[in-house]
Amino acid sequence: MKQSHGSPAVFVAAATWALAAGCGRIGYEETQQVPSSSSIDGDADGSGDADGPGAWLPESGLSDEAASPMIDTGSVDAAPTESGPPESGPVDAGPAEADAAPSNPGFYVETETGLLSGGFTVEFDRTASGGRFIQPPSGMTSMSQPGSALALYNVTIPNAGTYVIWGRIHSPDPLHNTFWIRVDSGVWHLWRISTGDVWYWNAFHDNFDYYHDLTFDLSAGPHQLFIASAVDGVGLDRLYFTSNGDMPPGNNTICSPPDSIEVRGMCQSSCGSQGGNACGDAMCMGYPLIPAYDCPVCCAR
Repeated sequence: MKQSHGSPAVFVAAATWALAAGCGRIGYEETQQVPSSSSIDGDADGSGDADGPGAWLPESGLSDEAASPMIDTGSVDAAPTESGPPESGPVDAGPAEADAAPSNPGFYVETETGLLSGGFTVEFDRTASGGRFIQPPSGMTSMSQPGSALALYNVTIPNAGTYVIWGRIHSPDPLHNTFWIRVDSGVWHLWRISTGDVWYWNAFHDNFDYYHDLTFDLSAGPHQLFIASAVDGVGLDRLYFTSNGDMPPGNNTICSPPDSIEVRGMCQSSCGSQGGNACGDAMCMGYPLIPAYDCPVCCAR
């Protein structure tokens, strides 16, 4: 299996900004001493990562799980854990696409059908496919390596080919917008995107490299997809495997994640998509401010 992806952004030195060549993207990293396995407070300090061409990397308020163990697929639970009854009212099954036909190699997987362990739960939402989705445990973050919550999917690839995998994700803000993903025995990738108030189909990619989909050269037959926790407060509804260059239908938002996300029916733009290249009071002192969902004090210097 061969995987192709862009190099992840690298940021050095605490509380500094760096411009990534070629993309107009800047990243910010603020190092804090916080307890391991702490919860994420999306409103804690107002710093955030930007999604889109001007992506920001918020690390304040996030901590890695202490000595997070390597994933042992032998310890995967035999059945998902459900919490609470479904919401009242009719269930919106989401896009009603059929499984693969001979002319279309794409196929769908409902995330709640995986083997869930380490705290992944099945939650209920009328706007999710089948009314259900999976969610990592609260109060645990692991941004430097896969977290302890794991979802395992055993899939059968009908035809050999180069595949792209899509996920229908609900990630409300820059602090709650990531999962770890791996195919078979390949490398782990941090998949990141903010979507605001809506569910959104997005192809797996590596971290801030939003516009270069990961590809997987898969033989016909059985394969495994692993999804591990990174942060809490993010949901995953459905998966789509395709070697046909298509994308699953169902993105009805008026906005364009990650450049802009839908919040209360309005589009909020990222700092970088509006030409911003700095974030923070000190960096933007004396410069006109740009309203942005991922940076409370955004400007173009």
